[in-house]
Amino acid sequence: MKSLLLNKATIALSGLLSLVSLLSFLFFGWLLLGHLGLPYNSEGRYFDVNEGVVYHQESIVGLTVVCLASLIVTVSLAFVCSRVTGRLLLGRNNIRLRKGHRWNTERFLQAACDQMVKELDWDSIDSGCLHHTVSKAKTIDGRQIIVGVITEMNMWEELIEHIRDERAHCNFPRETPVWLYVPQDLSIPDLMAGTMKIRRI
Repeated sequence: MKSLLLNKATIALSGLLSLVSLLSFLFFGWLLLGHLGLPYNSEGRYFDVNEGVVYHQESIVGLTVVCLASLIVTVSLAFVCSRVTGRLLLGRNNIRLRKGHRWNTERFLQAACDQMVKELDWDSIDSGCLHHTVSKAKTIDGRQIIVGVITEMNMWEELIEHIRDERAHCNFPRETPVWLYVPQDLSIPDLMAGTMKIRRI
């Protein structure tokens, strides 16, 4: 949740600073274009006949530098904003598998964790252990369970082994429920699924 808020704050701040930089670029660009057409003398000074104002050549160079700097900052911040926005959208829990598309393990784990926050006592979960497929957890009403995450059936044997190790490590009885988070299209045999609560993302 903190990561989600941080991403949103980064998007908002990057967007705001990008807008300010863009406005600065447009303003200084407008000033620069207005001065480029002015006549200048041998001393390198530009003179606006209509306003009676003298501009040093250095001021024109300065405007050019500021204008280019504003453009670079605008593009950089827009890039940061787009990258963070893309990462945030990929992590949302309403992501679904498209035809022919496979989950990236880290991305699926993030989506599964987003769902766990809604269904389980998140403070009881060791999210670091989920990188190794399983962790102890509690339901919202306080029941002890084991929670697991897999993206491919070739992880099944490793999952079963980790569940067994987690039960032994936590002194959980054999009847301790297992909640398993899997992709929508992952086919799990009914015999195996019968002993677990399957949660599809």
